[in-house]
Amino acid sequence: GCIPLTSNDVFRTYFGELADVLVFRYGDPEDLAQKIIRINHWSTHELHSVSAKMVQIARMHSVSSLVQSILKLYS
Repeated sequence: GCIPLTSNDVFRTYFGELADVLVFRYGDPEDLAQKIIRINHWSTHELHSVSAKMVQIARMHSVSSLVQSILKLYS
């Protein structure tokens, strides 16, 4: 998985405690640059850990997961 950076505050809910690092202020290139620099200083372990967390989040919110949830409602 990759480490996403976004200016969309909706993702704060999904990113949880990582939101302050992964969500930058819209139209603020300095804030974005600071986030990139901070992530660039993470250890390999931190990068793998966050990457795994992002894969988990993506799987929970995938189309197939959504379809399974809907099917459970009507079963």
